[in-house]
Amino acid sequence: MWRPTVIFLALLAVSFSGCIGDETASDGSTSEWTEPVFEDLKTLPETITDIGLLGASDTPSGSGIWVDGDHAYVGGRATGFHVVDISDPAEPVVVGHLNGTGEDKESGVYARDVDLITYADGTKVAVLAGQSLGMYFVDVTVPTDPVLLATIATPQMPYTYEGEAREMPTHNVAAVPGTTLVYNSPSGGLGRTNHIIDASVPDEPKVIGNWGEHGCHDTTFYVSEEENRSRAYCAGRDVTEIWDIADPTAPVLLTSLNHPVVDNGGGLHHLAMVDQTASILIIGDEFRGGSGPGCQADTSAGSTPLGALWFFDIKGDNEKAPKELGSFSPTLPLERTLAANGDYHERLLANPTGAPQPTTSCTAHFGEFIGDKPVLAMGWYLAGVVLIDLSDPTDPKQIAQFNDGTDTWDVKFHRGVLVTGDMARGLDVLELL
Repeated sequence: MWRPTVIFLALLAVSFSGCIGDETASDGSTSEWTEPVFEDLKTLPETITDIGLLGASDTPSGSGIWVDGDHAYVGGRATGFHVVDISDPAEPVVVGHLNGTGEDKESGVYARDVDLITYADGTKVAVLAGQSLGMYFVDVTVPTDPVLLATIATPQMPYTYEGEAREMPTHNVAAVPGTTLVYNSPSGGLGRTNHIIDASVPDEPKVIGNWGEHGCHDTTFYVSEEENRSRAYCAGRDVTEIWDIADPTAPVLLTSLNHPVVDNGGGLHHLAMVDQTASILIIGDEFRGGSGPGCQADTSAGSTPLGALWFFDIKGDNEKAPKELGSFSPTLPLERTLAANGDYHERLLANPTGAPQPTTSCTAHFGEFIGDKPVLAMGWYLAGVVLIDLSDPTDPKQIAQFNDGTDTWDVKFHRGVLVTGDMARGLDVLELL
């Protein structure tokens, strides 16, 4: 079994010390290259009151996405990897593609999630999460000609599932801002760990260590040079963790929070993120997991919100002891509300451990804040994209919802618009009204 080499990791900590905010070219050289400045695709209204479809691409499916400049990089799971030109947001066009795995897992890529590393010389590399097939590194410097550089599998680690030895998957990926490091999020929770990958040479990525005892389902970041604060937020299925990543090769655990989503008869910590000032911690509960997620819109009877977002105050000393503020579940179309809220929930409350699978696929999944506004755009599977007013996190309000045949995995705010990865619709561009 592979084990992290502690001495090697310590040496790397010296070489990467202070690297948050610094960039190194893939060949180790420095460069004067700077990121071009792009104008907004749409002007935001003073007050956001609605959301609507602006443009739809012909991607067959969408999951995790990354948006940069004029292009969106779209994970399509078994349909592969897509590069979409969104410079005309009303007419997004697929301009680059890597074939999917289809039925033959020896060829093509399986792309659940996408992050992007921009090197100091301008090279851009998309990092794809391929679940059991590993992690892919794709050169997208020329968006019309994506090139697969390397594939790595995270090492076999000492854990078992239902008595069977398993290899760590790459469920989601998280490129550490300002570095060429990638955190692998294998999911799985307690008993798994999270690998640290050095991609300073993008066609020769290397696993340099691992961290933690809870396999993160997903990891997000907050990095502020002004505050001298660098954090990672790990949704570890059983708990949410906050890490100090001043040295990103050797994270330090600050907080482990196990309340409240694991107490609802099948919840799991699926998403952990913060607002623009890292004052509010947001935990998303993918109730009963991706195979049969369920949600609940009506909490008037005092029943537990399922598949919801939960909000915690983490200002100052509260970072180590987060204070619960509130939760949010979306409004659903009538037929989906009936499916989600029928006698299923009464049976759940009576027998939470033996509850049947829900008949609707609806939980908080992935999303982003709208610039510096207290408005969160969240993908919510069949509930589509939901806009939430978080100006008062103790009383969050739904602003609007887009759910026209949706099964939305991920939402990114970019240059005044929302870009979605949707399993049913592919990539959409939505406007804020």
